[in-house]
Amino acid sequence: GEGGWGGRGGAGDPVASHDVAVRVEGAGWVARLGDAAIAARVDWPTFARGQRYADSGHVRSIVPGDHGRVLLAEVEGSRRLTYTTIVSRASGPDAAEPLWTGRCSCPMRADCKHVVAVLLVARRNLPHAERPAGPAGSAGSAGSAGAAGSAGSAASGGDPGSSRDPAGA
Repeated sequence: GEGGWGGRGGAGDPVASHDVAVRVEGAGWVARLGDAAIAARVDWPTFARGQRYADSGHVRSIVPGDHGRVLLAEVEGSRRLTYTTIVSRASGPDAAEPLWTGRCSCPMRADCKHVVAVLLVARRNLPHAERPAGPAGSAGSAGSAGAAGSAGSAASGGDPGSSRDPAGA
């Protein structure tokens, strides 16, 4: 096939665009990463750019490694270059709010919009069995279809649309 690590989704697997291979088995930890937690690491403008990349199909492939602790991805950049992006869980598998690191072959090298896009697409495509029963940090077990949604984005003081993109990568 074209590009990527050759990841292949099964029939009926949810994907972000028509030409994407997304597999995230074992990476249930991404469901516990809210928008505000991701933005706190990268900043709101970078989060907003990454969200646009996730929404517009820039993530070409994601495959899990090390039993879901690592996500290996290919993301198309703004200049049609394809970047290799690696997101790794840095905390234990059961951490309430997982620690993570993101590296990329783009000029930013780490914690860039490509990393954000990979996290968001991975979170959206988790198998139902790996999604939490309730919202992240919730003690109750009431089901919540929006557990992986954008609950934290409006509550934070950041304004995702108010900054410029100096790197453009």
